[in-house]
Amino acid sequence: MTRSRLSSSKTGDATYGSSRMGETEKEQLHAIGQRLRTTFTTVKSLLPQLQEQEIFLNAFENARQRFDLWAVNLGLYTSGHSSLEYRLGDAPLIYIYALQALTDLQRYLDIISQDLQQKSKDKVTPAGLSGQTKVADTLDEPSGGDLDDSDEEEFESYQDSSLTETALENVNGIIDSLYRLSFKIRNPATRLGFSKAQKYREIDNETGVDLIQIFADFDRQHIEEVFRELRKGQEPKDAKEHYLVERLAKANTRRRQQFKQWRTHRIKIEAISNTAEDFDFLIPSSKTAEMAQAPVSEGMLASGQPAPSMPSTATRLDPAVVTLDDTTSIISTSTSTGLEDDLNSDDSASAAAADDSERHREDDSDALAFSDEERRPSEAVYGVDYNDVGNRLDDLDPYELTPDKRQLHDDWNVVHNPKLPRELNIDLEHSILHDSVVSCVRFSSDSLWVAVGFKLSALIYEVETGREIFNFTMDDTDEEIYVRGVSFDTEVVHLAVGAEDKLIRVFHIETGALIITLAGHKEDIYDVDFITNSSLLLSGSGDRTVRLWDIQTGAEKLKRTLSDGVTSVAHSPDGKFFAACCLDRTATIWDLAGTGLKRLSGTEGHTDSIYGIAFSPDGQSIVTASLDKTLKLWDLKGQLERVIEHFLTSDCSFSGAVRTLTGHKDFVLNAVFTKDGSWVISNSKDRGIQFWNPTTGDAALRINAHKNSVVQIDTSPTGNLFATVSGDKSLKIWRYTWTARKEYLVSLISETH
Repeated sequence: MTRSRLSSSKTGDATYGSSRMGETEKEQLHAIGQRLRTTFTTVKSLLPQLQEQEIFLNAFENARQRFDLWAVNLGLYTSGHSSLEYRLGDAPLIYIYALQALTDLQRYLDIISQDLQQKSKDKVTPAGLSGQTKVADTLDEPSGGDLDDSDEEEFESYQDSSLTETALENVNGIIDSLYRLSFKIRNPATRLGFSKAQKYREIDNETGVDLIQIFADFDRQHIEEVFRELRKGQEPKDAKEHYLVERLAKANTRRRQQFKQWRTHRIKIEAISNTAEDFDFLIPSSKTAEMAQAPVSEGMLASGQPAPSMPSTATRLDPAVVTLDDTTSIISTSTSTGLEDDLNSDDSASAAAADDSERHREDDSDALAFSDEERRPSEAVYGVDYNDVGNRLDDLDPYELTPDKRQLHDDWNVVHNPKLPRELNIDLEHSILHDSVVSCVRFSSDSLWVAVGFKLSALIYEVETGREIFNFTMDDTDEEIYVRGVSFDTEVVHLAVGAEDKLIRVFHIETGALIITLAGHKEDIYDVDFITNSSLLLSGSGDRTVRLWDIQTGAEKLKRTLSDGVTSVAHSPDGKFFAACCLDRTATIWDLAGTGLKRLSGTEGHTDSIYGIAFSPDGQSIVTASLDKTLKLWDLKGQLERVIEHFLTSDCSFSGAVRTLTGHKDFVLNAVFTKDGSWVISNSKDRGIQFWNPTTGDAALRINAHKNSVVQIDTSPTGNLFATVSGDKSLKIWRYTWTARKEYLVSLISETH
């Protein structure tokens, strides 16, 4: 790690300049804090051995208590969201400033410790014994060769002033700098000065008047009235002249300015990112009317927005605790002495924080000594307790994980489950932005192309280059509609496009010609799917029907009606079966003759609408994704064949094993298997993408990349690719690869077979 030397005078006034970030390694601040705490304790234990150092002992203890107070209050000893590390995560220059200060503080404490140890040895070592090493010898010599006589005298006089006292002056100078830094971190006025709120203006459209300035006058009048009320019975004094009036009024105006800027920014972000305004991936159902009649909960407006909060102690002046003539500062160095008992009391919040940091204390060398397989699952590395994680990978901050458990990039990251050996690497191949929300995605059977749907159009991209090669626009409608489903036929000759205008359009890919339009659905079409090696096309609609079409003739071959809107359809890899999921929390499997074989529901079924369904590559399992925030794996081994063989069509209840995968924090909108069935990939309204092991039910990793709901996902039939589309108007094409260890295990398994 590159460290810059402390520039200080004999008064101990430390100043720090800018540092090139490329030359400074981002060391964990809480680890440095723990080392400093240990060094302070070590030096304190050495001082009583030297009776002549009693004055120095008091001065050092004062410095130690000041530093401990600073460290506890700013979270230096802790990790996680309450830590100084987290506070400075988005402020690299301040981070480096603090890092340099703490590093130099450690250096001067080491000098004091070594000097005191040397003096302790001198008390018990006979004079004249050779081979002694002076602490001064460990200091850097001035550059430029030998010292001349004047330099030597000056250096000797410097040494005569006591090396430990000089180092302590520098320690106090650094602590002073850290306190100045704490004001920069905590002071609201400072934060306002570096934010957009300082420049925020609220201009009235009719008069052109800045309402913030008008409010400022009212704020001042309000504070003056409060002061006059509080000063009743005291000496008459004009409240307008009191220094606190100006300060409090200005603070209230700035708070108002900050809150209004936050509100404006929130509205702006919602207008950009809220899919409900531009594209509603939630499919209407009969439940909508019920929800509209539901009573409004306490603390909520009828619109569903949070009700305004009631006044709190932060917005009211309490006369009992206001001292109008108090002109002293809130924090001073004099108040830091004598706080030893307060810091060590059992019921002290700062002591609790310090004790917590001790429990999570780590040794970097020990942490790195464990491999993935050897690391104990209960070990808290970088402040993360692995036992509390489970599959809720969204709870993990990637910056708190060890490097082998994360992948960090400019606008996306991957969190690998810290409880499991890492088996995968994720790479982003292409990220393509569009003018509207991207609502669906599907790979071609040869994995060379990927199709997406959005407003009034469907596009095909070349997977290798990310280049747009075909654009199919619905010129035959004037409605503002979205394409909700796309599908290639097996030969990659045709592209089927299902839309919200209740029609299915089939295009010839090479020519772009509209081959046929399939009409019959009464509501929006939400999914389409070509049956393997055939001209048959499945479709599902909000009209509660699943239909099977022949695109060669345009005939409707089959129609099955369910109890609520159909959200997704899928077919088995061998083309013998098809399935559909529904808003009524069930999914159903049929054969191509339309015989209902199995209904996936019951006590182990979903508790809310199912939005995604897919067969495994071997056809022996189905995965479903639901608004109940879970995925479910349904074991079909032998069940479909047994039903057909015994003609048990009257009993469609599911009797196989069901595994529930829980970990997403919001609606799970879709789920698919990878081409070899090793993984299930899910996407959610919580903006995350997760890989799941279908055998164990563990979440292996989570990808955080989209800035809005991840609406749909698809995997390539022939490669390690998958694609995601989102309400943030983007298509992202990804590649997953095995780690070296996993590749080795896979090769061993393949050799044995």
